[in-house]
Amino acid sequence: MAFGTLFTLDSVAQTTTTIGEVGETDIWKNLDGYIAAHNLLFNQALSLVAERTTERLRRYGGTADVMAQELGEFGQPSAQKMAPTGYNVGFPLRRYGYALQWTRFAFENMSTEEFAKQVNGVTDADEQRLYSAIRTALFKPTNSVFTDWQQTPYIDLTVKALLNADGEVVPTGPSAVSFNGATHTHYSGVTAANAPTAAEVNALIENVVEHYNTGNVAVYINRGSEAAFRAFAGFSAYIDARLLNQTTGLVATGALDVRNLYDRAIGILNGAEVFVKPWVPVGYAVCVGLGADAPLVVRQPVPQTARDLRLVAQDENYPLRATEWEHRYGVAVWNRSSAAVLDTVTGGGVYAQPAGL
Repeated sequence: MAFGTLFTLDSVAQTTTTIGEVGETDIWKNLDGYIAAHNLLFNQALSLVAERTTERLRRYGGTADVMAQELGEFGQPSAQKMAPTGYNVGFPLRRYGYALQWTRFAFENMSTEEFAKQVNGVTDADEQRLYSAIRTALFKPTNSVFTDWQQTPYIDLTVKALLNADGEVVPTGPSAVSFNGATHTHYSGVTAANAPTAAEVNALIENVVEHYNTGNVAVYINRGSEAAFRAFAGFSAYIDARLLNQTTGLVATGALDVRNLYDRAIGILNGAEVFVKPWVPVGYAVCVGLGADAPLVVRQPVPQTARDLRLVAQDENYPLRATEWEHRYGVAVWNRSSAAVLDTVTGGGVYAQPAGL
């Protein structure tokens, strides 16, 4: 018997309406709508940092090396051979599962409120797994190899971090600015541990901006860093929309969401909109260029019906009843130059990945 099985005595203490009174058909019908809403919010949470794809890999980096040839009045340029440039960047596909199990008697006596809590446990776990995948993709500074076993033929995919001075070619930036792939990195640290300066955060922003000359820029932080960012010179805070600002100073025009403390925009710094996000580790910040290709991709299975959190099995082996859930996706870096990360915890100008990745 599974260790997570609920027994009758786990449910009979509930005094609200039971599943037996409502009927199983209506319970599962309502559940379908709830899961659909969860999947919609799940995909929206990714929209600012990732795009969705079914591709296993893409070609990234490199610029054709062509020489400008000076010509006379009747001159014609010589054809130049351009070898394919860049390298493959792979996207893993992973399979996550969740299961709930009751005895038959416990399920019939379970309140609808308790059933909702059990299902919320599944969707909450799915959300936390997504946050963990985003953190690993963005904040882990090393490349890795993933054996892609869910699609034939089986192949090994090279999964890249953001630009990390691994020697790979870096695309040319605006005004034909070039970058040394052996030294250029998008993982940086601060001089004094736990004491980031405005200049160090501005350098983080410019580490992304120097690769692009179009689009907006966002900085994502943990709520634990909000006070420090608000104190930076040049930070313009959003204010509560119910308030009227009558100061003569420079103010940001956006409205502050006063309810959602862990997922909101809080102001502007050096041209970048600053957001508090629940998936950013404490003491870290990430800058993302919003006008370029997203830094991450979420790889999904080819069959459309397999792309969201879904109920895949309902097993009954009397007196036990179990439900099994599945979500198949993988989060990985695609556009290596459109995001950069700052470690404000370690100090000494050193970047160290967050614990637990």
